[in-house]
Order: sequence, then C-alpha cells, then structure tokens
Amino acid sequence: MACQEVGCMPAKKEAAKEALRELDVDLDTLWQEWAVQVTRQMKPLPKCGRNNVAEEVEKILALEKLVESY
Repeated sequence: MACQEVGCMPAKKEAAKEALRELDVDLDTLWQEWAVQVTRQMKPLPKCGRNNVAEEVEKILALEKLVESY
C-alpha cells in the first residue's frame, strides 16, 4: 500500500530511528551488518552443472537412508 500523505516516509524513518534508540541498538554495528548482508545477497549464485546436481541428489538419498535407519 503506497503512502498517500506528504512527509509520510520521514515520519516512518523517524519512528524506526526512535525504536532503535529505545532498544539501544548500536547504529555502527547495524550499518556493518547491513553492508555484509548486501554483499552476500549480491554475490552471484554458483553455477550448477550436471555433476553438481548428481552429487546433491546422492547427498539427499544418503540422508534419507540415514533418517530411515534411525
């Protein structure tokens, strides 16, 4: 749902900042964690070849056997 009020986003931003202050969240740590999250999310996914798929299927089957024997 879009914000129709003028100045709505700054109000939400201030409310978020206030909540972080009340929780005593260290903003430097928060920014560092955010930067790490962005870096990890932007990293390209590994290529998936036929051998990789076969290996993963074998791992799944081995785990299923392990669960069944437990």
